[in-house]
Amino acid sequence: MLILGLDVGSRWMKGTLLQRGLLRQACTHGFRREVTAAPLVEQIAAALAEEARGADLMVLSISRDLVVTRNVALPFKDLGKVKLVVPGVAEQNLPFPLKDAVVRHLVTDESAPAQTHILLLMMNRRDLDPLTNTLGQLRVHEATAAVDSIGTVNAVLAEVPEARGTICVDVGAKKTCVEVVHDGRLVFSRALSIAGNAFTAGIAAKLKVTAEEAEQLKLALTTPDQL
Repeated sequence: MLILGLDVGSRWMKGTLLQRGLLRQACTHGFRREVTAAPLVEQIAAALAEEARGADLMVLSISRDLVVTRNVALPFKDLGKVKLVVPGVAEQNLPFPLKDAVVRHLVTDESAPAQTHILLLMMNRRDLDPLTNTLGQLRVHEATAAVDSIGTVNAVLAEVPEARGTICVDVGAKKTCVEVVHDGRLVFSRALSIAGNAFTAGIAAKLKVTAEEAEQLKLALTTPDQL
């Protein structure tokens, strides 16, 4: 089975092809394409045709900043009861009506006395509709969507299933995603508005250079060999 993971950012479209067999799986190809002013569905279709022809499944990213997250401590230990109270707890934390929301939750800690800690992930259906429409227009055998920064977490857990105290930081152009993994579970997730564009602007102001020069300096000083 050939799986394409596609992350569409504000500046770049990044893709990874995964070949999954009965006994093993391996990444076979990775690519990066600049995002243009053309319709998104056309750009994704071109990437499929040129980089991932024959993909059986495409997983398209949902921008992390569209997802509202909250850490909540529930005053009981019954996991069956958790599912029943999640909608009410979510409604107290949502900036939009519950009827318009897609709500998921993860149990982050069951060890606390008389408590169950959960992480709520909530999204407005209105923000999900354009993604659903895009997936519907693409010619691929099967397509689904996942929150972009959670892909990093899944990669960590695939390599280190019992990861303890791991922080995943994904710095994009407009947002920085911070995910904390503890005891093999995602326990904290936030999106910050300070990211690559802000770093570039800071370099430009400090060194009194153009934005283009600042971007080149930033990239030159953050190559893998220099980290």
